[in-house]
Amino acid sequence: MASNQTFIGISLLALTAGVIAMGQACSDVGGGSSSSDPFVQIAFAPYSAGTVSSLSMCFTRINLKENAGDISATSVDLTSTEVFMNAMGGDVREVSLPTGTYARVELVANASCASGQSAYLINGNGIFSSSESITLAFNGNITISADSALLELDPQNIVSALATTASVGQIKTKAQSVSGSF
Repeated sequence: MASNQTFIGISLLALTAGVIAMGQACSDVGGGSSSSDPFVQIAFAPYSAGTVSSLSMCFTRINLKENAGDISATSVDLTSTEVFMNAMGGDVREVSLPTGTYARVELVANASCASGQSAYLINGNGIFSSSESITLAFNGNITISADSALLELDPQNIVSALATTASVGQIKTKAQSVSGSF
């Protein structure tokens, strides 16, 4: 139990450091954010970790889609920082997002962090990491406006899928086989 509490404490500390390190940096990509766009706190909702004892990802971009099936997206680049996901939930970062109504939010992870990994996972089957680009999809409905303050993403389906990962090659497939919600 003490090691679980230590891990949670370290994860929270690392998540906080990651949020601070990410700062306010974002850039215009594909019609992305401008200086007049509102800042929105992006956070993960609490989830049941199951056999996933550690999960971190290097998020580098947010894609916003007006319809879940859209191919095109408004993209906002993020400063590459590893985010340690925690079953208790927690902030990912605050970012300036373009106003509009969106039905799908995608967080893109790739291997541009210092670890050289897009994802690192420990579950009941072992320890796995990937350097492949991985897109986590979340479906729902949100209107980003000057009054927006929080976009809370529920990763439960994604974490549950990752709990079944049994080899390195499965991380991307499992993470992209389901969608979270908001």
